[in-house]
Amino acid sequence: MSNKKEFGKDVLVYGLGNGIKKFIGLFLLPFYTRALTPADYGILDTLSTGIFLVTAFLNLGLDSAAGFYFFRTEDENEKGEILYTKFIIHLFSVIPIIAIIIFAQHISNILFSNEKYTSLIIITALLIPVNLLLNEQSHIFRY
Repeated sequence: MSNKKEFGKDVLVYGLGNGIKKFIGLFLLPFYTRALTPADYGILDTLSTGIFLVTAFLNLGLDSAAGFYFFRTEDENEKGEILYTKFIIHLFSVIPIIAIIIFAQHISNILFSNEKYTSLIIITALLIPVNLLLNEQSHIFRY
Protein backbone atom coordinates (compact mmCIF):
# COMPACT_ATOMS: atom_id res chain seq x y z
CA MET A 1 0.00 0.00 0.00
CA SER A 2 2.81 2.44 0.78
CA ASN A 3 4.40 1.82 -2.63
CA LYS A 4 1.15 2.90 -4.26
CA LYS A 5 1.09 6.05 -2.10
CA GLU A 6 4.71 6.89 -3.01
CA PHE A 7 4.00 6.22 -6.68
CA GLY A 8 0.95 8.46 -6.57
CA LYS A 9 2.92 11.20 -4.84
CA ASP A 10 5.72 11.00 -7.41
CA VAL A 11 3.25 11.07 -10.29
CA LEU A 12 1.60 14.11 -8.75
CA VAL A 13 4.90 15.97 -8.24
CA TYR A 14 6.33 15.23 -11.69
CA GLY A 15 2.96 15.72 -13.38
CA LEU A 16 2.40 19.08 -11.68
CA GLY A 17 5.89 20.25 -12.59
CA ASN A 18 5.39 19.49 -16.27
CA GLY A 19 1.83 20.79 -16.20
CA ILE A 20 2.92 24.10 -14.68
CA LYS A 21 5.58 24.51 -17.40
CA LYS A 22 2.94 23.95 -20.09
CA PHE A 23 0.51 26.34 -18.38
CA ILE A 24 3.13 29.09 -18.17
CA GLY A 25 3.81 28.69 -21.90
CA LEU A 26 0.10 28.92 -22.65
CA PHE A 27 -0.33 31.87 -20.29
CA LEU A 28 2.52 33.79 -21.97
CA LEU A 29 1.29 33.09 -25.50
CA PRO A 30 -0.68 36.40 -25.80
CA PHE A 31 2.44 38.29 -24.71
CA TYR A 32 4.56 36.48 -27.27
CA THR A 33 2.13 37.14 -30.10
CA ARG A 34 1.94 40.83 -29.23
CA ALA A 35 5.63 41.44 -28.54
CA LEU A 36 7.26 39.27 -31.21
CA THR A 37 7.11 39.40 -34.97
CA PRO A 38 7.11 36.29 -37.17
CA ALA A 39 10.78 36.98 -37.89
CA ASP A 40 11.48 36.96 -34.15
CA TYR A 41 9.71 33.60 -33.87
CA GLY A 42 11.94 32.28 -36.64
CA ILE A 43 15.08 33.46 -34.84
CA LEU A 44 13.95 31.90 -31.55
CA ASP A 45 13.05 28.66 -33.30
CA THR A 46 16.41 28.50 -35.05
CA LEU A 47 18.25 29.06 -31.77
CA SER A 48 16.13 26.54 -29.85
CA THR A 49 16.71 23.95 -32.58
CA GLY A 50 20.44 24.65 -32.33
CA ILE A 51 20.33 24.19 -28.55
CA PHE A 52 18.52 20.88 -29.00
CA LEU A 53 21.04 19.57 -31.54
CA VAL A 54 24.12 20.61 -29.57
CA THR A 55 22.65 19.26 -26.32
CA ALA A 56 21.81 15.94 -27.98
CA PHE A 57 25.34 15.72 -29.39
CA LEU A 58 26.99 16.61 -26.08
CA ASN A 59 24.83 14.16 -24.15
CA LEU A 60 26.47 11.35 -26.14
CA GLY A 61 23.96 8.78 -24.89
CA LEU A 62 25.21 9.20 -21.34
CA ASP A 63 21.69 9.11 -19.87
CA SER A 64 20.97 5.67 -21.27
CA ALA A 65 24.40 4.29 -20.47
CA ALA A 66 24.39 5.62 -16.91
CA GLY A 67 20.90 4.23 -16.32
CA PHE A 68 21.92 0.85 -17.71
CA TYR A 69 25.02 0.52 -15.52
CA PHE A 70 23.39 2.17 -12.51
CA PHE A 71 20.72 -0.51 -12.27
CA ARG A 72 23.06 -3.31 -13.26
CA THR A 73 25.38 -2.90 -10.26
CA GLU A 74 24.53 -3.71 -6.65
CA ASP A 75 27.40 -1.77 -5.05
CA GLU A 76 26.35 1.68 -3.76
CA ASN A 77 29.86 3.11 -4.23
CA GLU A 78 29.90 2.01 -7.85
CA LYS A 79 26.50 3.62 -8.39
CA GLY A 80 27.91 6.86 -7.00
CA GLU A 81 30.94 6.59 -9.28
CA ILE A 82 28.71 6.12 -12.32
CA LEU A 83 26.70 9.25 -11.51
CA TYR A 84 29.83 11.24 -10.64
CA THR A 85 31.53 10.26 -13.90
CA LYS A 86 28.46 11.29 -15.87
CA PHE A 87 28.42 14.62 -14.04
CA ILE A 88 32.12 15.27 -14.79
CA ILE A 89 31.65 14.42 -18.47
CA HIS A 90 28.74 16.88 -18.62
CA LEU A 91 30.95 19.54 -17.03
CA PHE A 92 33.34 19.16 -19.96
CA SER A 93 30.50 20.33 -22.21
CA VAL A 94 31.63 23.83 -21.28
CA ILE A 95 34.56 23.51 -23.71
CA PRO A 96 32.48 23.51 -26.93
CA ILE A 97 30.25 26.19 -25.42
CA ILE A 98 33.27 28.45 -25.02
CA ALA A 99 34.02 27.92 -28.71
CA ILE A 100 30.42 28.84 -29.59
CA ILE A 101 30.70 31.99 -27.48
CA ILE A 102 34.01 32.96 -29.09
CA PHE A 103 32.58 32.53 -32.59
CA ALA A 104 29.09 33.86 -31.76
CA GLN A 105 29.51 36.85 -34.09
CA HIS A 106 30.43 34.59 -37.01
CA ILE A 107 27.59 32.19 -36.20
CA SER A 108 25.17 35.12 -36.17
CA ASN A 109 26.46 36.19 -39.59
CA ILE A 110 26.08 32.68 -40.99
CA LEU A 111 22.60 32.01 -39.58
CA PHE A 112 20.98 35.43 -39.83
CA SER A 113 23.25 37.47 -42.16
CA ASN A 114 23.47 39.98 -39.34
CA GLU A 115 25.69 40.50 -36.29
CA LYS A 116 22.99 41.96 -34.04
CA TYR A 117 21.96 38.51 -32.75
CA THR A 118 25.38 37.76 -31.26
CA SER A 119 24.17 38.32 -27.70
CA LEU A 120 21.23 35.94 -28.23
CA ILE A 121 23.62 33.25 -29.44
CA ILE A 122 25.79 33.75 -26.36
CA ILE A 123 22.79 33.51 -24.03
CA THR A 124 21.49 30.36 -25.72
CA ALA A 125 24.97 28.82 -25.65
CA LEU A 126 25.05 29.35 -21.89
CA LEU A 127 21.76 27.47 -21.61
CA ILE A 128 23.26 24.26 -23.04
CA PRO A 129 25.31 23.19 -19.98
CA VAL A 130 22.49 24.32 -17.71
CA ASN A 131 20.10 22.10 -19.65
CA LEU A 132 22.49 19.14 -19.41
CA LEU A 133 22.90 19.56 -15.67
CA LEU A 134 19.14 19.92 -15.12
CA ASN A 135 18.59 16.68 -17.01
CA GLU A 136 21.30 15.11 -14.86
CA GLN A 137 19.52 16.20 -11.71
CA SER A 138 16.15 14.87 -12.85
CA HIS A 139 17.74 11.51 -13.66
CA ILE A 140 19.31 11.35 -10.21
CA PHE A 141 15.86 11.90 -8.67
CA ARG A 142 14.46 9.11 -10.80
CA TYR A 143 17.26 6.71 -9.90
